Amino acid sequence: AVKAEHLRSHALKEAAEVRKGLLVAAIFGVSTAAQVYVGVKCISFRGEWERDAHVLTAQGVLFGVAVLLINVESWLLKRLVHALTAEVGFFVPEFHSHPLYFHPSVPNHKCDLCRNKTGQVYRCPLCDWDACPACFNKKDRSTGEGVLRGDKGVKSGGALTTSQYFRRGLKLALPQLPLFGVALLCVVTTSALRLFLPNFQGQIFDHVI
Repeated sequence: AVKAEHLRSHALKEAAEVRKGLLVAAIFGVSTAAQVYVGVKCISFRGEWERDAHVLTAQGVLFGVAVLLINVESWLLKRLVHALTAEVGFFVPEFHSHPLYFHPSVPNHKCDLCRNKTGQVYRCPLCDWDACPACFNKKDRSTGEGVLRGDKGVKSGGALTTSQYFRRGLKLALPQLPLFGVALLCVVTTSALRLFLPNFQGQIFDHVI
């Protein structure tokens, strides 16, 4: 079953999403009103500057910069709101490599660990990975990701560098080295024949014609 604090946290998140939407809409409204005000001032403002073309150009540029800064400020405020209200999720490295987010109602989904159907999941949106509440509450390291399973138990796989992958690949291929050599020779021979065959075919056609 889902823990009560997770259900309360999700309910608070849903309420916060509504307030965040209202705040973003208010920011958009204020930004739009400010741009309309600048546009009205640009059209209706009159003064001695109209007699000088250079001042008129400078005034138009300044009004354009004001509109640009209003949009930048609105964008930064929206980014700040989203950053401050971002959901942290549940990060258990030995269980899954990305944070998991609780969803109370997801129809027709299966747990990627026990393969049972579930409507409530802890979901990873990055790799489309789901865990049911029962598996998530266990957090059994032996059923998680990123581990090596063997006769001696579970061992963490860890991150491998490119050189380590290459050395392990060579170690696996070493017993089959003669077979790899023959395969490589066949590939080189086939490529060479494809390269020179059109020339031989052209000479044959020349002799026949």
